[in-house]
Amino acid sequence: MTAHPLVAIFGSTYMIVFGAFLFLVPFLMKKPLWSIKVANWTFFLITIGTFVMWLAGFLSHYAPLYTLYWPLPADFSQFSAMGGAFFIFGIALIMVGTLLFVLNVFKTIVYTPEGWEKQPVARLLGSALGLSGFRYLFRKQKQEHLVSLPVAAIARGTVDTFLNAAVITFTGVLILVYMVAEIFGHSLKSTAIDALLYKNWFWWGLDLIADGMVLIFVAGSWYLLATLITGKSSLWKIGPELPCFLSWLFHGPCGRIICYPIRDSRDY
Repeated sequence: MTAHPLVAIFGSTYMIVFGAFLFLVPFLMKKPLWSIKVANWTFFLITIGTFVMWLAGFLSHYAPLYTLYWPLPADFSQFSAMGGAFFIFGIALIMVGTLLFVLNVFKTIVYTPEGWEKQPVARLLGSALGLSGFRYLFRKQKQEHLVSLPVAAIARGTVDTFLNAAVITFTGVLILVYMVAEIFGHSLKSTAIDALLYKNWFWWGLDLIADGMVLIFVAGSWYLLATLITGKSSLWKIGPELPCFLSWLFHGPCGRIICYPIRDSRDY
């Protein structure tokens, strides 16, 4: 929730990434985007939220914009509580826009367009999240995956996008409680929050950006580009469950679970 991830990533890079994936997911799934209106709201909310949050630092001199280690955000002897409230409001707009992106991606994967045969929602969701691949990891009988590897990568990265938004939202609400109390003349003790626990929670949320979203999004994009350029299938077409298992083993439940053989590039 510092200037680096919120302005440089959510305010610029992820605007490009979100837009690209809102095109790629329906394109690769061969069906329309679930909601163009929600996609537009994603763009406007993140854009406006970035400007509000960024300007709060300049206009109100809310210096914790650059670091939010506790108890600095609640040190109102140095910083304006009102400026901080505008800062958190901007963050809230960004997070709402991000959650709308998450909703649009998963709804696009699982919904049934008008006039289509009913889509198997549970199987599509399980395939996108890697659950079906893990289920058949040690079985001789394999089941065809319903989504391609790039879509699976986008879905897995989007899960971490949601977790990141949840962490940042919770942290923002915590800081906002202190700000609102200060504005109404009821100062809360910053020592009530354990600084080390706060830091671990805070950095877990930021690590989701680097490890969860960026790496898996880039990996999925390169898998797609490699097959499109070479016209060949993935190396793991015969046995994709091995990298899936190793990824799960080393990264854990919030790690990168990819269990999908890429389809022939002509399918795209």
